[in-house]
Amino acid sequence: MPCLLPVAILSCLLLASPPVPEAPPKTVPAPTADSPEVQALVQRVTARYGEAKTYRDTGTGTFTSSPKMPPWKIEFATAFIRDGGFRWRFQETDARSSKPYVVWSPDGRAWNSWWRPKGTTARFNSRAEAFVAPTGLSKGLALIVPDLLRPDGGDQRFFRGLTDRTIRGKEPIDGVECEVLEGRRDIDGTNFQSVTLWIDAGGAIRKYRDVTTIDPSALPVHPLFTPEQVRRIRTQPKVESTTEFLFTPTFDGPVAKEDVAFTPPA
Repeated sequence: MPCLLPVAILSCLLLASPPVPEAPPKTVPAPTADSPEVQALVQRVTARYGEAKTYRDTGTGTFTSSPKMPPWKIEFATAFIRDGGFRWRFQETDARSSKPYVVWSPDGRAWNSWWRPKGTTARFNSRAEAFVAPTGLSKGLALIVPDLLRPDGGDQRFFRGLTDRTIRGKEPIDGVECEVLEGRRDIDGTNFQSVTLWIDAGGAIRKYRDVTTIDPSALPVHPLFTPEQVRRIRTQPKVESTTEFLFTPTFDGPVAKEDVAFTPPA
């Protein structure tokens, strides 16, 4: 999978060299307060998912980071019964590297995951633990619907850290009119991620997009880096990646027990 090269460079160049003074910290603008319209939209989303008796979706996702590399593509599906089970699955659509990842819970207390490369079932005590690995592998998909549904009864964290939130207007997604909510997430105090959500009138997320730009000239450097290493890092080109997910959600419809169950392949 593609990675953000400048970040990797920082972790690989820790050599015993004369210390180099770190760049002075940049001032980060304080987040703006939400407008009443944004507050109402966020509350509508959190209530729609947090109060759903059942939920299911299917969807697709893409990740692009370089015009020289083909986009990474996935398909995914979620099934959920409040107090009755949860299953989330994603899979790369490239048959040559198809690696299904499944996370499921029969009751919101015992959590399991299965990933084809390992071929074994891992067991966890919480949703947070079960989703640590698939969060990165799914490019953040695991942080959206599973968090909003609260299948373990915990609180919702999806909108935390999303600052400077504004409503850009309305756009249709697959023929459904949606409000477009924009915001940003702090990556490291210097670089930020732009986030856009398309939300329908019922509070369902129909589309998610984030654009991450890493500017090596603004990255903090370790004081043990040599001047030459600092120069090489600072002169790296900017790296931009875009992640998009399209959701087809259904709330409070029929979801059978077998839809939230999973039996790992033998």
